[in-house]
Amino acid sequence: MGSVEDHKPKLGGLVGGTHSLLEEMKLLKEMQENSGVRKPISSELWHACAGPLVTLPQVGSLVYYFPQGHSEQVAVSTNRTATSQIPNYPNLPSQLLCQVHNVTQH
Repeated sequence: MGSVEDHKPKLGGLVGGTHSLLEEMKLLKEMQENSGVRKPISSELWHACAGPLVTLPQVGSLVYYFPQGHSEQVAVSTNRTATSQIPNYPNLPSQLLCQVHNVTQH
């Protein structure tokens, strides 16, 4: 079962590009923890929106994270160009091997 947030925090300090990646990750975690009450959503509803072939990784799974793809998704969802106010990390590898510690749907 996933969750949705009642309150969307503003990302004011993050888009200025003045924070390091680690600082931004800490700020995002803090905002998620303090973002208000979460309501559970139906797994069936989530899969109906995401599509039948979409699966979520299990906690402990190894997955690849693609920073450029993430930046492109942020640009599209915020109606900004990928270079305008979205932080760019040119020294970051094109893919990062990560271990899943938590899975939420929102």
